[in-house]
Amino acid sequence: MGKLKITEKKLLKEYNKMVLSICDDLEFKTHFEGYEICDIVHSILEFNDVDVMSSMDLYKLYSAKVNKLKLTDEEWRKTYDIPKIISMIYNILEQQIK
Repeated sequence: MGKLKITEKKLLKEYNKMVLSICDDLEFKTHFEGYEICDIVHSILEFNDVDVMSSMDLYKLYSAKVNKLKLTDEEWRKTYDIPKIISMIYNILEQQIK
């Protein structure tokens, strides 16, 4: 398994800051879809000069992993909070590093 040039802790911190900024700008925004989460993570990685796959490729891997869990929407919401989702995405990214 490879190592990213950003820690999971820093990625989560930057993600939370970016989401707060988005929500400040768009007060009606209360929910982020998986593709939006992956796009935010990708933007953070680009800003930190971490060269990874495209946002869409990241979303495809993330979506496939979520689908394999075979959870209902309710089970997903009860089990996966933002830190766990970011951790899942971080692990996906690490697995892609050669």
